[in-house]
Amino acid sequence: MRKSLLVFIILTTYAVSFVNSIPGIYKESSYSLFIPKKSMHKMIVVLHGSGERGLGYLKAWQAEAETGGYVILAPNSKNKDGWSSRDIRNVLDLVKTMKRNYEIRSILLNGSSAGGHFALFLAINNYKLFNAVATFMGLISSNMEKDINFMSDPQKQIPILLIHGALDKKIPVKYARWNYRNIQAKAYPVTYWEEPEMGHEHYISVNKDILNWFESNL
Repeated sequence: MRKSLLVFIILTTYAVSFVNSIPGIYKESSYSLFIPKKSMHKMIVVLHGSGERGLGYLKAWQAEAETGGYVILAPNSKNKDGWSSRDIRNVLDLVKTMKRNYEIRSILLNGSSAGGHFALFLAINNYKLFNAVATFMGLISSNMEKDINFMSDPQKQIPILLIHGALDKKIPVKYARWNYRNIQAKAYPVTYWEEPEMGHEHYISVNKDILNWFESNL
């Protein structure tokens, strides 16, 4: 059994490395991947919202990723209704595999809505793997907070960018402001952008600004 599993892991890793060596978009059952024409050894990991899949979110980032030389990894949650603890190991293993296969040196974790909540959880708890996290409508709820290991050492505090729309009707902006103050109180390097024309969405207009912010934190 262990031998069969080892063979499967080796074959899977080899297939990812070989099949996805040509620039373009690749879709697998648990993730989608974009390889730019000229890689700068940087990667954006994008976590979709509830009821969505990674491929759509990947395409929303594709233009900026091509220009900046970013690989995009877009995992799929096991349950289409949202992310849970069942997804932790899958996402982290995918990130580590792509980091190794494509010689990635810096990683931005991004998420939208439910994906944004999960991105904050993953990034803060895995600060050695990610260089920064930027979310659309990402919140740290009181239930989630008990499972997050906030660090007091500034060297272990990941830079955080929170983006929220003033027109968001699903998660009113007052919750985003509270979330920002809560993270600030923990002495984390957190930035908050409140977009006056943004609703509950991945606001593509700020993709380039996010990457500029990310690179300024490297």
